[in-house]
Amino acid sequence: MAAKNPELSTVLRQRVRASPADVFADWTVPERLDWYLNPENRSRATVPITVDLRFGGAWCVPMIIDSTTAYITGGVYREI
Repeated sequence: MAAKNPELSTVLRQRVRASPADVFADWTVPERLDWYLNPENRSRATVPITVDLRFGGAWCVPMIIDSTTAYITGGVYREI
């Protein structure tokens, strides 16, 4: 297991007009994570969005910027 490094952590804080359940689902349900993709790009990745929603589980979201730039972003859940 990797050592905790606060410099590599992500903390998001924003007020939204949505229920806590909807916000949680938007970040944890693969079918709802497509909002994270580039909406102006019609290309879609062939790699699926995956979420293993448990401590130590991984999430993976393919990102396509344009026809020449694509990458995978993701991480490991340390707290849910």
